[in-house]
Amino acid sequence: MTNDPWANFTLPAPPPKPTLDDVLMQWQTAKEALETAKAAEMNLRKLVVELGFGETKHEGTNTKALGQGYALKAVVKYNYSLVIPTNADADATLVDEVNKVVDNMTTISNEGSFLAKDLFKWTVGLVDAEYKKIVTEAKHNELYKKILAEVNKVVLIKEGAPTVEIKEPKAKK
Repeated sequence: MTNDPWANFTLPAPPPKPTLDDVLMQWQTAKEALETAKAAEMNLRKLVVELGFGETKHEGTNTKALGQGYALKAVVKYNYSLVIPTNADADATLVDEVNKVVDNMTTISNEGSFLAKDLFKWTVGLVDAEYKKIVTEAKHNELYKKILAEVNKVVLIKEGAPTVEIKEPKAKK
C-alpha cells in the first residue's frame, strides 16, 4: 500500500460533444425567446413614448424631466416612402406616377423643377434574377461572357446571413 493520496485519482471524463439535435433545440428555444422579447420591448417602447409625451410628441428628439435629475429621452422617427396613388391607372408604375408629379411641380413654377430635383432621388439597383441569367448564358456564349465581364466591374457579391429553420414533418393522411 502506498502513501500517495493521488494514486487512485482519475480525471473526470470530458463533457460529451453536443449533437446537432441538441444545438438545434437550443437554437430554436433561443430564437423563440428573442422574438417574444423583441415584440414585448417594442410594444413597451411605444407605450413609454405615448405615455411620456402624448400630444407633445414630435419627430426628432423629445425630452421630459422625470425627477431627481433623470430625464426621459425619445427619438421619434417617421419612415417616408413613395406610393402609387389609389386613383392611378391599374398598370401605372411608381416611376410613372413620380414623373407625373415632377411634371406638375414644374408646371406650377420654375422653382418646382428645382425642388423636385432635390426631393426625389433616383437609385440604380441590380435585378438579381437577370444577373443570374447572364451568368448562366456566359458559360456557353461569348457575347454574354463579354457582357458579364463589363457588368462585373460594378457588381459586388458577398454572402449574406444564412436563414435556418426546423421544418416539422408533414402530417400523415
